Amino acid sequence: MMEKVRFPVQDNQPSINFCIYEGESSVPKSMNFLGEYSLQEIPAAPKNLPEFEVCLAIDADGILSVSTEDKYTGQKKAISFNRDKLKKIEGFENQDGVRNDNL
Repeated sequence: MMEKVRFPVQDNQPSINFCIYEGESSVPKSMNFLGEYSLQEIPAAPKNLPEFEVCLAIDADGILSVSTEDKYTGQKKAISFNRDKLKKIEGFENQDGVRNDNL
């Protein structure tokens, strides 16, 4: 499993998108786009202040799972890809017990 912390790039950014690519390049256009998802309703804050923990894991069956958690609100979202590149998107409950399945 690999974990990274990401930050919004604009002040008061209301949402953040996460694009998933496969490949070894650092240039997205030379890699294979798998999918994307976003976290919505991020509380207003200066850029680089909210923290989003992104976790990547590949299981024994070759399924790639990517999850993101807003460390302030507890909002979580995940997406999984099997070998056929089919994806399953999951919304998780935040700390208030509100389910978020929006993309």
